[in-house]
Amino acid sequence: MMHRLRAGLPISPEEADTWVDVPYSIQQLHALLQREIDSAKRAETSVLVFRLKHRPFGVHLDDNTQFGELRPELRDRLQSVHPGVRAVGSQSGEVIGFAPSLLRRTDGEALLNELTKSLTEPVTVDGLRVLLGPRSGGAVLDSELDGVDDLLSATKLALGETDASRVAVMFHPYQRARQSRTIEMARALHEAVVNRSLSVRYQPDIDLRTGRIAAIKAYAHWHPEGSGVVLNSDLFEAAEKASLLVPIGREVIEEALRSIYGWITTGLLDQTTVWVNVHPVEVLAPDFGKAMATVATFDPRLRLGLELTENPTEDQGFIYDVLRTLVAKGAAAAIGGFGTGYLNMAEFQQLPFSAAKIDRTLTKQMTGNDASARLVEAVVGLAGLFGLEVTAHGIETAEQVRRLQEYGCATGQGFYFARPMDAAEMQEMLTQIKMGNKVF
Repeated sequence: MMHRLRAGLPISPEEADTWVDVPYSIQQLHALLQREIDSAKRAETSVLVFRLKHRPFGVHLDDNTQFGELRPELRDRLQSVHPGVRAVGSQSGEVIGFAPSLLRRTDGEALLNELTKSLTEPVTVDGLRVLLGPRSGGAVLDSELDGVDDLLSATKLALGETDASRVAVMFHPYQRARQSRTIEMARALHEAVVNRSLSVRYQPDIDLRTGRIAAIKAYAHWHPEGSGVVLNSDLFEAAEKASLLVPIGREVIEEALRSIYGWITTGLLDQTTVWVNVHPVEVLAPDFGKAMATVATFDPRLRLGLELTENPTEDQGFIYDVLRTLVAKGAAAAIGGFGTGYLNMAEFQQLPFSAAKIDRTLTKQMTGNDASARLVEAVVGLAGLFGLEVTAHGIETAEQVRRLQEYGCATGQGFYFARPMDAAEMQEMLTQIKMGNKVF
């Protein structure tokens, strides 16, 4: 039978019945599920399809790497909840399966919760007790989801909705609607990049001791025709979806450098650092190091600042080496969201960062909450221990400024000083400062 399956040949019903006892592929699961759907429609019952994400120890690949074998420990645990469960382990570490003969659609949610809960108990594998920490997405056969492909895609959407507080999520139409909006936004963003209709917004970093502009942060700004301004988080999600992080990042850097260098040469600024957000994907671009080195050595009055938006999970060594080389050439590198993300204290002093940006959520919670205030003070002190320039984001009140000054935070940014503005507005602000008509 294995030879026939690998050749993609049809199988008989007798052979299909043996799938319960041997490894089988997602193609076989697809055929089994279609048979269960047809049976459920005739009996006017339903079927739960589920997708479980768990530790990859449960996947065993044969020498052809064509089939994922579900570990018997997991199979037995799932079938202890519902004896009709059929499932297959995938190469990505997911378990995809179904449970037939549901009498009511609402039974699917209860069953998904039970299946997920069953895997929160330790599983004994090769004499070791292993915790899986599963998450699951489920969908049931109904008038909206009446085909195999519909059900399987729905489970993927539902699984994407899970988090630490919701480990089992059933499919809901809003998930598909949101995915459609994301895809449509990605298409529109692609058109905006091609037509160069994105713009750049600027927001000053203020020296909290002198009130002078210490640096300028440049952001991508998108205002599609006929709609409101797209939030940075939505813009970032659409850019990832459309694989546009690199061209958008380059456009922001080029436009920001053009504007800020113009302000320097016309005397509105003596010298400054221009900060831009950089995703790890951008650093991995083949020409990133060379292109940024050209910028970093162009004019000592214009310092390039690269703020890493998230900790790289892959190619860390290469990414940090690129940043380290650029810092040696005069650029600045900052860790974004300092105090809220993962930080390996033992390795941090070896990383190439010269600055730290305190996340706005910490700044916001600082006043009226002594514990949060002490946390911010500790974060500022920690950054100081590593010799980092510290900037607090999200400053909105004079009280926040006062406390940050007490804690030794050097610079700050937020609506208290100035909102993000276009190049013309930023130039006007610099002009007023130069004329002595505006101070922070």
